Amino acid sequence: MALNDQKNAEIFSAAVKGIPRVVDLITTFPPEKRPAALAAAQQSYLQTARTLGYSETEAQQWASMIISMLENAMWRTLIPRNQKISNR
Repeated sequence: MALNDQKNAEIFSAAVKGIPRVVDLITTFPPEKRPAALAAAQQSYLQTARTLGYSETEAQQWASMIISMLENAMWRTLIPRNQKISNR
């Protein structure tokens, strides 16, 4: 790993703390645009993990964990509004 475990934990924590802001932004998009916004967010998280020095497999897992939390938060935000994440 390029950075020590403490620094990686701090960056992961910052990513998790930023989830509500990302959800707020994505939920302003029309439902048909949300999958693309989620994909862009996942690519950003994936790039962050790579920059931290994770292997490709670890980076995928890191980004997937963050995206899972983000999607869960989106559902908790959208369900009371009777909205969908996408039109699929």
